[in-house]
Amino acid sequence: MLTPSSPTSLETDWQRSRLYPHFDSEYTSYWAKAEIRRQVENVDWVAKRQFLPLIKREVVTWKRKKAPVGHASGKKRILKRKKRSICFASHTDAHIYSFYAYKLKEPYEKVLEKEDIQECVIAYRPVKKGFCNIHYARDVFSFIKQKQHCVALLFDVEKFFDTLNHEKLKSTWGQVQNFPSSDYTLGPDVFNIYKSLTKFSYIPEGQLKKNFKSFYSQPFTERSGKQICSAEDLRALRKKRCLSRNNKEYGIPQGSSLSAVLANIYMLPFDIAMKDFCNDKEILYRRYSDDILVVCDPEQVSTVEEKVNELIAERNLKINPDKTERLSFNPNPNNLSELDCTNLATGVKSKVQYLGFTFDGTKVNIRRNSIGRYTTKLNKAAFAIAKGCKKKNDPPLKGYIRRRLFEGYTLKRREKTNFLTYANRAEKIMSEVGFDVSKISTFKNKHLASVDKVVNKAFLKFNRNLNIKKKP
Repeated sequence: MLTPSSPTSLETDWQRSRLYPHFDSEYTSYWAKAEIRRQVENVDWVAKRQFLPLIKREVVTWKRKKAPVGHASGKKRILKRKKRSICFASHTDAHIYSFYAYKLKEPYEKVLEKEDIQECVIAYRPVKKGFCNIHYARDVFSFIKQKQHCVALLFDVEKFFDTLNHEKLKSTWGQVQNFPSSDYTLGPDVFNIYKSLTKFSYIPEGQLKKNFKSFYSQPFTERSGKQICSAEDLRALRKKRCLSRNNKEYGIPQGSSLSAVLANIYMLPFDIAMKDFCNDKEILYRRYSDDILVVCDPEQVSTVEEKVNELIAERNLKINPDKTERLSFNPNPNNLSELDCTNLATGVKSKVQYLGFTFDGTKVNIRRNSIGRYTTKLNKAAFAIAKGCKKKNDPPLKGYIRRRLFEGYTLKRREKTNFLTYANRAEKIMSEVGFDVSKISTFKNKHLASVDKVVNKAFLKFNRNLNIKKKP
């Protein structure tokens, strides 16, 4: 029995609080959390649950990519805009999705173990103890280095979440959930969840901001986890036809904790078929969500591409030809211990990008985009500190904020993990198997000077000059 004196009894692998506002409020008190947990674990309650509409947010990210030859800008690298639609479930529904995602993980892992494909599927699942993306990237690069003459094929599934076929999802979901039984029928509770994720309704966040200006004009701290409007207001939105519904036979919302698990389950037949195909020919196969990597011999390229397209078509999906990369690795004639990487489409030297790292056949480095995102965060933090110091002209506070910046973005406090500790770990793991990590070392060595430069620039802008001494 749950008691107020044992708050840790509610700390589970699936139950957590969410800060975004929605059509219901978050469960903050102990007893509210205990009650929602009791309801979510009741299959009859879940089977009768009427799921609330999702809130759809358009997330725009900018990526700096290599410009095509003869680009109008004349620049070597250009910014490309990428837009993604993320859907947020109500707080009650989010708890339901989290619980059922948690329940699916165990049977899914058993299927992976039975088919011996644990190492092939990386995203949205627990990794081996002590492992992270650095180890998986290292294993792929080691395979390339060992093979010498090979081609790395990188495929991207076009509009992955938006094109998942509902009937195929239903069949594979039942197969995994009832494993090892041959009965693939979904229970009434699971079927109700299936309907909520296939025939889902949603409202764009922009529509809510127009209709509830007073709510969204509040500071985020005041509307965090709060209810946006009443049930009557929601019905009024329905009458105004502000809500949309997915009436297609394909597509699930991206953003819920269950959607990620279902995406892996949907690709299970593809993963099994690819593993069987690759095992016979000594080919490496890896999949991270909608990104597929295959490393094969040069003479196997056409066969592999045909097989990938064939199996993807069986899942009612399509490979994006514009994002397919073919990278050839061969020993450097001047130094046989090193490899040269060449893009087969352009004939120019290139690098394979995988799990946040690049490998050109010799040197391993952290992806440029990853470093760029980190630098952006560093700049934002520095300017926020400068702005705070201008508002509060207090030297002790000023010194405290400066120390916080160094603690967050340097190795001053090693027990805290940040991008620099991640670079440290990557350097160690990659160098253990003999990779050249000099570029990672260069980034680390120049990092502190970059922090000093960014901080001084921010404070100069706000007329708050600081003499920041470099760490000895």
